[in-house]
Formats: sequence, structure tokens, C-alpha cells
Amino acid sequence: MTITQVELIGENGYDDDSGRHYVETYAVYFTSGYSTAALLANSNANLPKKGWYLGQSPKATSSDTSVFANKITPSLMEASMDTPISGCVGEAQYVVEYKTPALTIFDRDVAPLSRPAQIRWGGSDATEARRYDVNGDAITNSAGQFFDNLPSFYIRGGEVSITLNISANPADICVLYSFTTNGSDWYGVGRGNALMGKIEATKQYEIFQGTEYTYWTITYPIMFRRDGWGFKTYDIGTQYIDDDDSIKSYIDANGVAQETLLDGLGRPWDGDPILWPDGTTADEGGFRVYEEGGWGFLSIPNPFA
Repeated sequence: MTITQVELIGENGYDDDSGRHYVETYAVYFTSGYSTAALLANSNANLPKKGWYLGQSPKATSSDTSVFANKITPSLMEASMDTPISGCVGEAQYVVEYKTPALTIFDRDVAPLSRPAQIRWGGSDATEARRYDVNGDAITNSAGQFFDNLPSFYIRGGEVSITLNISANPADICVLYSFTTNGSDWYGVGRGNALMGKIEATKQYEIFQGTEYTYWTITYPIMFRRDGWGFKTYDIGTQYIDDDDSIKSYIDANGVAQETLLDGLGRPWDGDPILWPDGTTADEGGFRVYEEGGWGFLSIPNPFA
């Protein structure tokens, strides 16, 4: 449909506990077949669009920048035009409703890219099967034998979820930083004690005070662990290094391979189990099973502030 003329023909409003409300009614004159879809998608500068404030249309007679168009209802007028306009074949009504936006955790009086981050804390749900307790003592029976199929235990730590808006597509961030640990001190958290979870982002489209915004809402889930995310276990196995530096298997009287304690050098050991890595190597925080990331690049706000 082709719009030839737009006129404001009605206006009313009220104020209640939820804020101010206004309704504008426009007469729209057109020269070709009517289409509700076409009228909703119009680009006519005189017809308000969703997200416009009251008074943004040149045809408006009132102005209130605290309310924004949230509903638009077009309809075809069946009756003939009161005042025929040359070349026009029909008339439609275009009703625009404005209201004060409800404030959420993201303050709608602030542009999308300036809104503060949403930060949510909680305890940790992560678990693991461990062969030692919180004091580093081996979980064994009275004869010093390890149990098979130990249950999973909750780890000591917490979790935080940080959600914020950014302008650039964060596909590379999701790929490169998901499931990495902090490669250096991060807001006071020691290296390797924070683990990034699965980073997710959603593309957003929004009209804010008449301006169209395209941006991304990204969420960083981070898990904290007081004893670090390196993997530690006891130095134990079914093989050992003998005096000739050969690898041998520990076989019992029935010819079955059995686990034996090792001394940190691969030799059989009959003392208390040794936690491995034992702190004498570069992996003193445990085997680094997660890649480290330079999280400073991400510009994540301080969740402890």
C-alpha cells in the first residue's frame, strides 16, 4: 500500500499507579490495496513506531519523553472518507498506545550498552570423586587399601553468573574462553582457582527512545574453587620402576595386577600415600587439565565489588 497523507485525529491519556498512559489515533490515507502487515511495517516518518516517545512524530500535539509506544493497532475504515482526498482509495486508522516502561534489573531509562551488569551468586554444585579428604588424608580402609568406585562429593567453592550487554559479536569469546581457568590473579582470585563455564550470548534488537540498537547479551558463568582446578590424586598404580629402571607390573600371588603405592619417583612405597603432583614440580597446583585464559581481555566487571 502507498500512504499519501497522515493526520492526527484523536488523543487521550491518564495517569495511574503504573505511570502515565496515552493513546493517539491517526488517519492514514492510501492509494492502493490495504494490508495490515504493510501498515505495521510502514516507514512513514509521521507514523510513530514501537519504542518512540510521545511527541516524536511531527504530527503529534503533545510531548512526554517518559513514555514510549508499546502497542500499535491498525484497522481499515469501511465507511467512505469524510473529506475525499484526490487519488486516495481508502482510509485506515493507526492507534498508538504509550506507557511508562516497567523498570527491570536493567534500568530502561538507560541505553542498552550503558546498562549495568547483572551479577548472581551462589554456592557450587560441582562434584568429584576424590581419594583424599579435606585434610589431604587418604580415604582407605583400616588396612590402607583404597576403595573402588568412590562416590562423588561436592567441592568447596562458589559460582557467579555475570550478564551484560556488548556491541560486538562474541563468537570468538565463546570459543576461546569457555572452560578456561584464570591465567593470573583475577580480582584477588589466585591463578587457577576460577574456572569459566560455558559462555553463551544472544543477539538483541531494541528501539530505545526512538533509536534502534543491535547488541549482544552475554553471560559468563564462573566457578571458584579454594584448592584450585588442577587435578591431584595419589601416586599409585599397577606399574612401578624397579632398580634397573625398568617398568614392571605389580602382580599378586594369583597373577592379578594390583595397585601399589609409589614414592613420587616411580618406586614402590610402603609409607603414607603421597599426593601427586607432590609440589616439587611446576604442577604443584595439580595437573593443569584446563587451558588458561587471559581474562583481562574480556573486561568483565568485578563480581566482588
